[in-house]
Amino acid sequence: MLRQMSQFGMGIILVTLLVLGLSNKGTYGKVPASFIPGFGKSRDVERTQFTPPIASPINSLFVKSDGSTSTTLIILVAYDSSLAHKTEAGFAGQTPLILSVSTLPFKEARFDPTLVEFEQDGHTWRPVADGESFPIVKTAPFGGRIRDGQIHQGVVMLPGEFDLSRPLTIRYLSSHRVLRF
Repeated sequence: MLRQMSQFGMGIILVTLLVLGLSNKGTYGKVPASFIPGFGKSRDVERTQFTPPIASPINSLFVKSDGSTSTTLIILVAYDSSLAHKTEAGFAGQTPLILSVSTLPFKEARFDPTLVEFEQDGHTWRPVADGESFPIVKTAPFGGRIRDGQIHQGVVMLPGEFDLSRPLTIRYLSSHRVLRF
């Protein structure tokens, strides 16, 4: 008798769980839409609108060494209009971009500023001549071996053919990214 009652009780529990599961229609673990603030009538409009990527004064490129799946270098590329105004006299028609290069913790990598390539509308450019790339601080390196915790910072003088109001592609080794300023 006791065994029959425990089987009956177990059956009731299973049926109750089944009914509750079916009544939720697969929403287990999800917050109902009625409890999300601001979720309601505008829901359909939000789904159909396309938002273009947001322009930012700082963009990043995660560099993977050839044949590797792990990131070896992180290159931050920034545009500062006040720096552009300060460099107008000495570098007419060129746009300064600030590059900040580092590695991931416990990693070590080599960085060569002459391998950084910029492309826009089929036109490519690399900083190879003196004065096209230089360290921010004259006594600090910009290029060479970068160890854990080190940051190499420099300025690259982008030629006048490049327009920062339009997307610009940066490449380093086999990695690339579209920048928007």
